[in-house]
Amino acid sequence: RDRISRLSKDLEEIKNHREVARQNRSRTAVPVAAIVGYTNAGKSTLMNKLLDKYTRDASKKVLEKNMLFATLDTTVRRISMGGGRDFLLSDTVGFIHQLPTALIKAFRSTLEEAREADLLLHVLDYSDESCRMQREVTDMTLKELGAGDIPVIYVYNKADLVETVDGGKLPRVIDHKIYMSAKTGEGIPELVELIWNMCGK
Repeated sequence: RDRISRLSKDLEEIKNHREVARQNRSRTAVPVAAIVGYTNAGKSTLMNKLLDKYTRDASKKVLEKNMLFATLDTTVRRISMGGGRDFLLSDTVGFIHQLPTALIKAFRSTLEEAREADLLLHVLDYSDESCRMQREVTDMTLKELGAGDIPVIYVYNKADLVETVDGGKLPRVIDHKIYMSAKTGEGIPELVELIWNMCGK
């Protein structure tokens, strides 16, 4: 109960700052990709790996921690591919099945960041036996938030922990799905190209 109370208070303070930042970003023509997915799927690891490769600024990294709600605030960073191909990447709070009632409203307001995106990166832990259920929970929540019509790339992360991925080597791109590993970096260049192809302006 104490943790729920603290989280709710923190999220309320975050809300106003996030709204101002969102208004500022809406004035630019840079496309926005939002990372969404179940908690502990590797969203922050993915963002940090992208920052390593495309910004090389350690101060811009986000917290990586194997615990619920390690990411509360929405972190937005610019990814520069070169040649004027830039996009903004936001890291959102993790989804979780049967979220405590006292937190649902606060977390929904935080997840509204996804509604403003041009593209969603739905990160899934491919090595988790609950991967399919987690995808369904996240997809359902996105629809309820009004983000169900935004284009999605399904990022099957931690695929290096699975013996085979459709019989192919990593990374493997199939339409708007990519099997990869954020931790090892396998698939990072391919993911970035996929992002730009789907939301670049």
